[in-house]
Amino acid sequence: IRIPLAVFRKGKDIRVKPFPTRIEIRCRRDGDGEDEGEVLLAGPLPKKIKVDEVFWSIDEDDEKYGRHMSVQMTKAETMEKWPCLISADGHAKIDTSLLHFKGSGVAGLDIWE
Repeated sequence: IRIPLAVFRKGKDIRVKPFPTRIEIRCRRDGDGEDEGEVLLAGPLPKKIKVDEVFWSIDEDDEKYGRHMSVQMTKAETMEKWPCLISADGHAKIDTSLLHFKGSGVAGLDIWE
């Protein structure tokens, strides 16, 4: 996941709260003492993730995407196809029946056709 970040946003202001079936990513506002902060991404996930395998970083000098936060999540069931990232109204969904894994053995299990 890539989330655009303004230059003044610092890593210490970002709060990532992963749950097995939900994720919350918030950024504390300037001078705001509250813990919650501005919602960058929040909502229910379509399938479960491994909470201990959620990692994020800030990419400063990406020519293609600009300054952004990069979030990696590991699915609880690796081979499950997700129809969307956030399972809520207003979020795009795809038809997963159109997705097929390449059959190139164990090494190709996570490569899409």
